[in-house]
Formats: sequence, C-alpha cells, structure tokens
Amino acid sequence: MPVLQVGDAELIYEERGPKDGPAVVLLHGTLMDHTMFAAQVEAFAGSHRVVAYDHRGRGTAGSRAPFTLLDLVEDLRQVMDALGIDRAVVGGMSMGGFTALRFAVRYPERLSALVLIDTAAVPHSPEGLAQIEGMLAFAHMQGMTPLVEPVADMLFGATTRRESPDLVRAWQERWMIMDLGGITNEVNSWLRREDFTPCLAEIRVPALVLHGAEDVSLDSALGRALAQGLPAGEFVEIPRAGHTSNVEQPAAVNQAISGFLDRLRQTPVAA
Repeated sequence: MPVLQVGDAELIYEERGPKDGPAVVLLHGTLMDHTMFAAQVEAFAGSHRVVAYDHRGRGTAGSRAPFTLLDLVEDLRQVMDALGIDRAVVGGMSMGGFTALRFAVRYPERLSALVLIDTAAVPHSPEGLAQIEGMLAFAHMQGMTPLVEPVADMLFGATTRRESPDLVRAWQERWMIMDLGGITNEVNSWLRREDFTPCLAEIRVPALVLHGAEDVSLDSALGRALAQGLPAGEFVEIPRAGHTSNVEQPAAVNQAISGFLDRLRQTPVAA
C-alpha cells in the first residue's frame, strides 16, 4: 500500500478511480482502518476518484503521540493537498464523522458534500464516558483479548453477530494485535469532545446521514437529530446493521450513497 507523509505521521492510503473524476475521501472509525470501506471503494471507483486512508495511530502510524480531532482535520487537509484534491465529498464513520463535521466548518471551500455514517453531533453521555473509560483501564491491565466480545457487541449489530460471525471474528482478530497506545490515543481524541450541534447550521453542503437501526454505541435517534440539524441533511436508517453499518450491510449503504452522489452530479456545488 502507498504511504503519505503527513507532518510526523505516515498514513497508509488506497486510491482508486479516474484522477479527473469527482473526489470522495473516506475516514474510518475507532478500532477500524481504511479497509472498512472496501465495499464502497469498489462500488464507486468506476465513476469517482475514491481515497480511503488510515488515520494517524493506525497502520504504519509514524507518530505515536496523542492527537485531537482537529489534528485529524489538518491531516485530512494535508492528504487532499498531497493528492491534488481541491474539493471532495468527505465521508466519515463514527470518529471519522466527528472529524468530517469539524473539517466542514474549518474548510468549507474544500467540501462538496458529506456522508456521515453512524456518527453524532452530541458528546457521549456520562454513562457512555464511564463505560469507555472503564474498558480502556481494563485493557491496560489485561490487554485487548478479554474485551473483543464486548467491543463486538458495541460495534456490530445483533443481526450481524448472529448471521455473519466470520466477519465479526475477522475484526476481533485485528483488535487483539492492535497497539494499545494507538487505541488509547484515538479514543482520547474524541472521548470528551464538545457538543457540535450549535455549529451544524454553518454546514451548507448536502449531507447524507446513514445510521444502523441496531446501533447500540450511538443510537439511531442521534443520527436522525444530526440530519435534522444540518441545513441540507437527509437521513437514511440502515436495517439489520449496528455501528459499522457500511461493513455490515454494504449493499444497502451503497444504494443510499449512489443515489446521493447521482443527485450531486445533477446539482453540482458552485465553486
């Protein structure tokens, strides 16, 4: 896989599709990597220039230092600069969505549209904070292996865990060998994030919000509220999917994104 040097980090990335096509850049979630978008890269590379990359702390990483969501925003800008992408549809899942929202406010001129997957504008509840902090503390004492089952319950819906155990197991095997320091840094980057709801009105581009109906990490009501807060937001609930809906139900997610991208081509964003 090719690597981009972004500041002090080396970011693994995948790029597919025509160089002169409209750009789509994809940002993964916590405990995932760019390969979580394999089905989307495959589906849209025929008509779009699709880029998916590992954020700092994942893959080759380069830097193991703590980072913030705004650091990830700047990484996205530098990735686009390095690849010569002036403007893109930015898609983000969970933590990637937190980053995409902040990028939209900081760099509106670089954005054509948003695709937000299983993410939210609001911060975690106190109960959610306590749960995640407890799991991190346990991981530092016992390692990741004892946590792969509860983490799978958080990231995958009940339908996926029941009907696609091989998919869940493949990700669990990755989690057991991930660097715990990197996991800690990525969780800390968003764990105590601010409420972004007041900023949503500044985001004027079209935005598609997709949310798994079985998401127990961020309830689908939060995705619906996010779409309602965006001036040009639309919401699609993905049945039989949890927090990683684009991995669990790629056909349904791709169908929704395809229709959204088709509408964008019919009504392009003004330069």
